[in-house]
Amino acid sequence: MMAEGYLALVKSEPADDSRDGDEAMRSTMPAAPSPGHDLSQTPTPVDRWRCRRDGAADWSVPPVRTVVVAPHPDDEVLMFAGLIAHQVDAGANVLILAVTDGEAAYPDVPPSVLGERRRGEQLAAVEAMGDGRIDIVRLGLPDGGVEEHSTALAGAIQDVRSPGCIIAAPWHLDHHCDHEAIGRAALDVALRSGDRLVQGIFWGWHHRSPTDLEQPLRRLRLSTETMKRRQTALNCHRSQVGAGHRSPVLDASALEPLAWPFEYHIVLPTQREEQA
Repeated sequence: MMAEGYLALVKSEPADDSRDGDEAMRSTMPAAPSPGHDLSQTPTPVDRWRCRRDGAADWSVPPVRTVVVAPHPDDEVLMFAGLIAHQVDAGANVLILAVTDGEAAYPDVPPSVLGERRRGEQLAAVEAMGDGRIDIVRLGLPDGGVEEHSTALAGAIQDVRSPGCIIAAPWHLDHHCDHEAIGRAALDVALRSGDRLVQGIFWGWHHRSPTDLEQPLRRLRLSTETMKRRQTALNCHRSQVGAGHRSPVLDASALEPLAWPFEYHIVLPTQREEQA
């Protein structure tokens, strides 16, 4: 499908802050809101997506400037840790556009407390992946309300991109309102700029059907060292993966794709490639 047609398809788819941060997290941590139906009642991502993953071709990533648009702190790891590590190791410039602070992940935790904590977790995770060689630009858009700021978001992506760069953003059907809004905005910018768009999947592994994906998957092989770096970075997001909390957002079933030895992306053709 041509990129212009793909865009048309996409567009048609329909507190008390005075307590210490750690104390607030421990005392008010609720059951994490489910992003969809009960995972235990459905096939795992390994089963459901095996046919598409087995058919994925290897992707040789060009060592060019890469802009990773992360909806929330942790998404840079969940969808793009392998890509980030590859580009850093290749000497390419990597910038993470942090769209929200993820302050709404647990409704009973004061947003200012959770947002501050998650910003710190993201800084630690980025350090683990890039050893000081990754830049971060924060937008501070509202967690859960990115769609209402889509024009400002597209403008921010346009501001940080450069000619010939890679824009990495969530799949526009990734089963989270912020992921999907960012996916649409990034696609719009890539179509206007001619940059390569790489889409990542996380919640879509669990809550979408492989038939929802119109483009083929590409895979990036992860070395043992890269997988260790990814795990170290993920562990930095302690508010999301556990650290003693009753119901972390990212439980073992949600994190199943991070055990795969490949990172899978949707690599869209550039306008120049389509015209060749």
